[in-house]
Amino acid sequence: MTLALEPSARWVTEDYVCEAVTELPGGEARATLRTPAPAWVSRLALSLGREGRVVSPLALAKDVRAEAERALGHYRDARNRVELVETTSSPE
Repeated sequence: MTLALEPSARWVTEDYVCEAVTELPGGEARATLRTPAPAWVSRLALSLGREGRVVSPLALAKDVRAEAERALGHYRDARNRVELVETTSSPE
């Protein structure tokens, strides 16, 4: 499983065993991780936010993107449901 990493996410290559790390211009990197747990890579990619994304396998990349869009949808829905509540303070 390959991740594209921004310079700020290079810690992934230091904290996790990588089969290969390819240096890219601008300090970016591609890291290939071997794991029997794609769900773990999915959670890692989601936690990286804009600092990292799954490049391959394509099916996992699509799943991660769909999960991120679903999560963002929950935030948008919640923001649209917010109602202003008037409060008054009472003297103590």
